[in-house]
Amino acid sequence: MVGNCSNNAHPDMWFPELKVYARWGRPKELEINRNVTNAITALSICKDCPITDECLAEGMRDENLTNGIWGGKMAGERLDLAGLDKETMLAQWELEVERAVMARSQKQ
Repeated sequence: MVGNCSNNAHPDMWFPELKVYARWGRPKELEINRNVTNAITALSICKDCPITDECLAEGMRDENLTNGIWGGKMAGERLDLAGLDKETMLAQWELEVERAVMARSQKQ
């Protein structure tokens, strides 16, 4: 069995990265919004996935814990599950993306 993400034309949705920087190293708002939109789309694809549990287990491995969306969980959520401090383990822009995703998800 394969995951819903396996044949997706945009696998980068599950692995947000910051490509554009504004002055003083702060990410541009457009880049943050792009990552938020991609993460919401990826998470919606994960909802109906037949291998969510296996994927989450892979995402909980040390080498995957701080990056990407695995098993329908963002890195910060997985760090919380592992009992680790996401505030020190994730970059500020990653925390900003996760907060925005959570805020939009609660409004729906």
